[in-house]
Amino acid sequence: MKKSSIETMRFLQKCYKFMFLSLFAGFICLLNFYMTIDHKQIIEITNFKREFINEKKANTIILNKIKPNKISNATFDSCNSIDSKLCDLVITIKTTKENHETKLKAIIETWFTLVPSKTFIITDEFDEKISQLTNNHLINTTCGKTHNREALSCKLQHELKEFSKHASRWYCHVDDDNYLNIQLLIEILNKLDYQKDWYIGKKSLTSKMRVFYKARHFHFSFATGGAGFCLSHSLFSKLSSYIDDFVKISNAIGLPDDCTLGFIIESLIGVDMIENVNFHSHLEYLGFFNQGNLKDQISLSYNLQMNNYVNIFSNKTSQNDQTK
Repeated sequence: MKKSSIETMRFLQKCYKFMFLSLFAGFICLLNFYMTIDHKQIIEITNFKREFINEKKANTIILNKIKPNKISNATFDSCNSIDSKLCDLVITIKTTKENHETKLKAIIETWFTLVPSKTFIITDEFDEKISQLTNNHLINTTCGKTHNREALSCKLQHELKEFSKHASRWYCHVDDDNYLNIQLLIEILNKLDYQKDWYIGKKSLTSKMRVFYKARHFHFSFATGGAGFCLSHSLFSKLSSYIDDFVKISNAIGLPDDCTLGFIIESLIGVDMIENVNFHSHLEYLGFFNQGNLKDQISLSYNLQMNNYVNIFSNKTSQNDQTK
């Protein structure tokens, strides 16, 4: 082999070796570059996770401190903002857990806000959200959730017991499907003497009820609970002695809550019911009310299943407004 050829081969070998070393060095540099970037990303991700976790913990602490909106004490202290005698009225609402997010919610967002300190809700299951929204004015009972006589009478008994805890001129009951015209109710009650016996409400029957109790026949009228009714301080004082036996009396005469109350007041105490036709329940047709005569009604109600409700000329339908 010629000397020139040998030198050429040696030169090419050196070139190949140099190229290989250069490529290897470049690969090492490139690998190191990517590892550095990846490491930075890992650090950034780790820091992000740490910050996220810390922020989440902070938010959790904040969220734990946040309570659902409830009526402020300032609102409760101004319960006489409508009328100077407003605080002499105590109202109970009979409801059930099934209606907390529908019927009861509508009440809490409307007329309840006018008399929150004097309105108490009688139900059959505790609800933390409702309790906080009403400043702990939700009264849980051991009464059943059914709509039978004993469960209904049990709840009214608890309403009467709640009345007895508050010294007041007037005591009123409503159901969870009632809208109460607080202003008008106060005006009506203030015209009456609370030191006399008053049992005010709306009849649902044209004739008197007849029962047999302790070997005697009795005839009486009653104010239907679905329209709401009110008792004066004087009458409630006489009614108090019957509260503990209310459910027993209801079972004895075989009649539900509002009928039992009417029986006790008219037949056992001897005070006649006074009817006010401006109380209304879902048992009567409500379609003839309009914006012109609504202000004259003390209470209103509704029954969506029977398509019976007050026409308030709203753009909403009964499907998207459960209180229409």
